[in-house]
Amino acid sequence: MKSSGSLVQCVPNFSEGIDTVVLQHIASSIEECNVHLIDWSADKDHNRSVFTYIGAPEAVLAASLSASRVASREIDMRNHHGVHPRLGALDVLPFVPLLNIDLEECAVIAHKAGELIAGELDIPAFFYDAASSDGRSLPQVRKGAFIDFSPDRGPEQPHVKSGAVAIGARGPLIAFNVNIIGGSLNFAKEIATHVRKKYAGRVRALGLYLKSRGVYQVSMNVIEPSQVTLVEIVEFIKGFSDVLETELIGVMPGFAAFASLQKSLECTQLKPGQVLLENWNISKFPD
Repeated sequence: MKSSGSLVQCVPNFSEGIDTVVLQHIASSIEECNVHLIDWSADKDHNRSVFTYIGAPEAVLAASLSASRVASREIDMRNHHGVHPRLGALDVLPFVPLLNIDLEECAVIAHKAGELIAGELDIPAFFYDAASSDGRSLPQVRKGAFIDFSPDRGPEQPHVKSGAVAIGARGPLIAFNVNIIGGSLNFAKEIATHVRKKYAGRVRALGLYLKSRGVYQVSMNVIEPSQVTLVEIVEFIKGFSDVLETELIGVMPGFAAFASLQKSLECTQLKPGQVLLENWNISKFPD
């Protein structure tokens, strides 16, 4: 794996959003591996948590394996309930190139992670996006796993406790939720359908009900953040429903934040250098 001067982002999703002890164990296992844990959040209705860390390739791989061990030990999919689709305890493990590394090299990291997770934990691994041989997407993995195709690594059947994991190499993605006022589950699903049609190939969307908050949600992955801003998406949804609030899950790339700020302020002359990115101190991350 490429290492010197390289920086990789990893955004694992775990099928646990309620047990704070388990979540803290996952966070600690990541922080012990010489990476920078930027953010993590959990949602009890989704029963899901999202962690974001960055570092050198070897350190990111080590953190991912460490967290996968915790998830395998402490999350039991036989007792899992949540509104979000999922394959396993460690549900999704994407590697994203940030600095001096490309998608092909991140795919190598993804393959290594799949081999180690399958070999050590006996958990089937499916590759997606740039890590897959056919370019299959994450939704295609969710739909076809164990039915249309076999795991890329590991046993042919889901692990009885931990299920399976989807491991990918991809570009920047924004996980973004819009909670609407009133409505129904069918209405939220209808809005999600409109979003998918409007931003075909750029935004994935689901309509969900958050029981603990009593609100309906359009839950999205903006997979082409350079082509559509979050402001545009919110304004589009407002054409169907009043919006209660929005949620950014994990982190968003700086260029997407800049574009949304520029658009929301109608500040066409805003320059990137006018926005300080205090969080991006590359000197923090040793090779």
